[in-house]
Amino acid sequence: MEASEQAAADILIVEDEVAHAEAIEEGLSRLGHHCTVVHDGAAGIARLGAQAFDIVVTDLMLGSGPDGLAVLAA
Repeated sequence: MEASEQAAADILIVEDEVAHAEAIEEGLSRLGHHCTVVHDGAAGIARLGAQAFDIVVTDLMLGSGPDGLAVLAA
């Protein structure tokens, strides 16, 4: 299936390194997906409470606050 034929996914990216988050977002957006980026676990958990996502891409070792496993458990 061609990339243009695939359904777009709503993806939450939780990454505390801004450059990494931007690179992930750019790559996924080029494939036609809709990305929401946050930079800490608390913001990731809040976004998951406010909106449904098809996929969550998270760093497991985030700065302060909840880690990536806590985000995935939310």
